[in-house]
Amino acid sequence: MNQPEISVEPMVQRLLERLLAPFRDARPRDSLLYSTNHLWFGDFGLDDDCRIGIDDMLRLILSHLHEIIFPVKGHKVPRGSPLAWLCQPTGMVALPAPFPMTVNEINTTVRESPNLALADPYGEGWLANIHLDHRATDLPLLSCSAADAHWKESVTAIDATLHRTLSERSDKSVGETLPDGGRFITSISQLLSPEDYVNLLQDVLRVAG
Repeated sequence: MNQPEISVEPMVQRLLERLLAPFRDARPRDSLLYSTNHLWFGDFGLDDDCRIGIDDMLRLILSHLHEIIFPVKGHKVPRGSPLAWLCQPTGMVALPAPFPMTVNEINTTVRESPNLALADPYGEGWLANIHLDHRATDLPLLSCSAADAHWKESVTAIDATLHRTLSERSDKSVGETLPDGGRFITSISQLLSPEDYVNLLQDVLRVAG
């Protein structure tokens, strides 16, 4: 994959390569379908009921969740409206519904332990059981191969955003540790200002079309 042409210091380039390696290594599961804003859909039942959760791209960007705010059972969520609110130390960001849906059930375990959605997103960390308001076959859900191509595009976009943001930083203080020289940088959120991080998240979560 070609690197963006925006130049950064060699130490910063090595740091970005390390942080983005898990993104590049991630692969979708062929038993699931995916949305372009990084939700997975699985365990389809009758009447287009299914289970949803966050995929690996979103899991890797979200460094920590101290709360997930869900709608009430039976709530109808229009396309593009918040299916949930993801609360992090840097602020709160909406997780938009990629299609119209109705909430059948919330994972109460994740409500009580929100970081389970990051630690085990395809297992105990699922988000909700929902009813799709349109037939799943009529929706632009991504197959495993299509999701894999979309994930690669997402990594390229994230990489370009990080290069651009860090190349514009005036203090040039980015290295393997935070500027105070102590804590080792382990996530993208540590590289960006809260505003830049939320903007990146919103770009990743944006509903296509």
